[in-house]
Amino acid sequence: MKHQILALALTLTSASAFAAPQSYSLPALKELCAMDAGNEDEFAFEKAFADVSEFDIKEVQSISDKDLAMVNAHLVDHEYTANALTFAELKALFGPGGDQAYNDLYVITFKSKTTGRVYTHVKTYPGDNPYGLIFDNKTLKPVAHNGDGSIVLLTNNGSYSCWELDK
Repeated sequence: MKHQILALALTLTSASAFAAPQSYSLPALKELCAMDAGNEDEFAFEKAFADVSEFDIKEVQSISDKDLAMVNAHLVDHEYTANALTFAELKALFGPGGDQAYNDLYVITFKSKTTGRVYTHVKTYPGDNPYGLIFDNKTLKPVAHNGDGSIVLLTNNGSYSCWELDK
């Protein structure tokens, strides 16, 4: 029950990937543009961030309630499911014989070398490129959207494409 309440709360908070978090400004989030596929510096991410942890849902036996809530927010947002899933349901969905067995689901937590802010990127690969949500690991609010490798920052003043910002 605790898992479902946490997942529901996060899902309601991020009912739309483009719903702007209330506490993030463009300058505060612009560091996430290092992840954009259009970034000319192929090592931009490695220069800006340090990996904290990474896992493939197919290779783990359990995940934290916090990670499950973020995974569910991503899955609902990208219409894989209408409701939050338990870990067992998630494993069945992405496991052998599941509807998403061909797909990969990763949870990657990383830390900014400049600000110290910790983010978690939940992403799936339904084809060649990733789609996902990037969360502030402290508040669990989505702060960016990854669509086909293009990062869109979600600020209190609207959404901003990193590709447009870098022009």
